[in-house]
Amino acid sequence: MKDLIQYDAVTKLPDRSSVWSMIDDSINMGRRNKGNSGILLIQINNLTEIKALIGEEGHAEYLNIISSRIKKCLWDLDAAARFEENQFVIIANSINKLEDIHVVMRKVNEYLAIDCEIQGQTISPSSSVGIALIPMDGFENDEVMNNAKIALGSAKPNGIGSYAYFNKEIGIKIEEQEAIKNSILSTLAEESFVLMVQPKIDIKSKKVCGVEALVRMRDSEGNIVSPDEFIPVAENSNLILKIGDWVLKRAQELSNNWNSQGINLPISVNISEVQFKNSAALLSTLHNMLDNDGSSANNIVLEIGENSITNDVHLSAAILSEIKSYGYQVSIDGFGTGFSSL
Repeated sequence: MKDLIQYDAVTKLPDRSSVWSMIDDSINMGRRNKGNSGILLIQINNLTEIKALIGEEGHAEYLNIISSRIKKCLWDLDAAARFEENQFVIIANSINKLEDIHVVMRKVNEYLAIDCEIQGQTISPSSSVGIALIPMDGFENDEVMNNAKIALGSAKPNGIGSYAYFNKEIGIKIEEQEAIKNSILSTLAEESFVLMVQPKIDIKSKKVCGVEALVRMRDSEGNIVSPDEFIPVAENSNLILKIGDWVLKRAQELSNNWNSQGINLPISVNISEVQFKNSAALLSTLHNMLDNDGSSANNIVLEIGENSITNDVHLSAAILSEIKSYGYQVSIDGFGTGFSSL
C-alpha cells in the first residue's frame, strides 16, 4: 500500500502526494547552498480525446511514453512526479544559473513533440509548461506550486509547445539571454565573428607599438553588437571557450599575414577567467597553434586578468610557466585595479 500511495500506478513516477515533500527538499537545498531551482508544471493536452481514440490500454501506454520522455529531461539532482491525470511536475534542482531552467524546458518541449505510434495510430503529443523559480517565486511549497499553475494558465492559450514564466521580468531576461546564446552559436557555426584591432601607442615615440585584438559580433541586420551584451552570456554558458579559441587562431593568422608584409607588431589577446580556469583546453589550443606555425608565438601576447591569477597563485604560476615555455608573451590585465590595488 505504501508504494501505491507514493507512486503512480500507471507511470511508476512519484504521485501527487510526494510532490510537496520533493519541493520542500528543493527549497531546503537552495537555502543551504544559496542556489536556485525551479518547478516545471507540464500539462499534456487533449488527453481525453487521445484516450477515446486508442482506448484504456493505449492510454496507459501513451502515459508511459510521456513519463519516460520526461525522465530523459532530468539531470542528476532533478526529480519528476505525476501531479494530475494530465499533468506532470519536474523539480529542477541541478540548475546552476537561472537560465539553465530554459534548457530543461526546451528539452521537455523537444522530447514531448515527437510522434508516438500506439495501436496503429500516430499520436502527436501537445504540451504546455508553467515555470516557477525558487526562491524568487516563493519560499513555501504551496506558494511555488500555485505560481507554477498561474504560469501554466498563461502558457496554455499560446498553443502547442507553449511555456510561460510566473515572473515575467525574469522570463524576459532569460529569453533575451537565450536569444543571444543562439546568436553566438550561429556565429560560431558560420565563423562570422569580427576581429578588430585597437592600436597601442608608445607615449614617448608616438608610434604604434602593438595592437589589442577585440572580438565583435553582428546582429541579424549586420550591426555590431556591444561586447557587454554577448560576452557575459558567453562566459556564463562556457561558449567563451570556443570564442577564445577563434580569437587566438585569427590573431595568429593576422600576425602571419602582417609578417609576410614586413609588419612586426605584437597582438594582445584577452584571456577570460573562464578560459584560464579551463587551463588544459587553453594550453591545448596554444600548443596546436605552435604546431600550425611556431614562429608566430613571439608576436602573440596573452593578457590574463589579475583576478584570474590571484585565485590560485601556485597553479597560476605553473600555467604561466607552461605558456611562456611555448614562446608566447604574457601580460597582466587590470594590474593595480583589483587584488593588488595601487
